Amino acid sequence: MITNIVDDRKNNKKWKLIWGTVEPTFHDNSCRESDRAEPDSSRLGFIQFTSSAMPLTDILTWANQFPGENTLYLRNTNPQERMPLEALDSRLTKKDST
Repeated sequence: MITNIVDDRKNNKKWKLIWGTVEPTFHDNSCRESDRAEPDSSRLGFIQFTSSAMPLTDILTWANQFPGENTLYLRNTNPQERMPLEALDSRLTKKDST
């Protein structure tokens, strides 16, 4: 179920073809002044991306299929193209080794 929506679109007037990302809402519990969601250790690291750009109404339906409390992020571009996971992994590895 969607409990929070974060609109990361640079142009929030676009709604016909946008991208969505879903992650558990409790991932944001450490953020200042955030509402707190019940942590679920079985969902640590859970994240899902839409496989293609789609209309906002379809993204809402897609995001609602996941169990638990989730945050839906809306974006104009594919978040996996902006920061490939390999690049993120290498950045984290460098940070951990210092």
